[in-house]
Amino acid sequence: MNTSLRPHVARLACMLLLAVAPLPFAGCDSNEANTPPPPGPTPGPSFPSPETLTATLVPSDLLRDVVNENCQSFAEVDPTTLLFHVPLSDAVQGACSPMHELTAPGGQQLTAGDWIQAEGEVAISCMDGGTQYDFHFEGLIPGGVYTIWHFPATGGGALASHPGNIHNEFTAESSGAADFSVVGTAGAMTLFGTVAACNLPVPPRSAVGDLGGELFVLLYHKDNRSWGNSPGPEDQSAGHLVFMGR
Repeated sequence: MNTSLRPHVARLACMLLLAVAPLPFAGCDSNEANTPPPPGPTPGPSFPSPETLTATLVPSDLLRDVVNENCQSFAEVDPTTLLFHVPLSDAVQGACSPMHELTAPGGQQLTAGDWIQAEGEVAISCMDGGTQYDFHFEGLIPGGVYTIWHFPATGGGALASHPGNIHNEFTAESSGAADFSVVGTAGAMTLFGTVAACNLPVPPRSAVGDLGGELFVLLYHKDNRSWGNSPGPEDQSAGHLVFMGR
């Protein structure tokens, strides 16, 4: 392997995968989910109160509505605001989406300040027979269980893993820092499709942060466990950071 292809470093210290924003919607009552929608435009999802925040996996184009290009998106948000999680499959137009408290390993509900301080970077190196991934994170949930999910153009699943052979889990330190290194090889991915031995552009692009179209998602598991081949129940995990190729 030509050593000029490595390492390729992507630094995305401020790109949250979550739409974290105040939501001025009315609360749901016990009958609302079964009530036919009124005539006219379909209303958006309803949430407990205007003071709550949601943390929901969203498509990348929606991130621009929340995160500005200077990564100063949440300056106006009160860091003490309690954080809730709405799985993407629940946050559909016209649905009364259930809210799930996003909690720390000790059970206390997380706040916006706990969540939006996270940052990270990854160095990716092609090597004979595979790819070396070296992640470094700061500002994660102390003691939190995390998994990393990889979505190249050809498939998706647990990073550096194949069905029944999982290597994508780590636990953040008490400081919120974490280092995670793993080698991925070619083969079947745990959710769908396959992955090549290395997916870096050839020759590598010069722009820091350009992963050649690949996507990496850092999932936080509030139930303090991972789920093997799949991310697990949607109400028990939330995407915390994304590393996204251009």
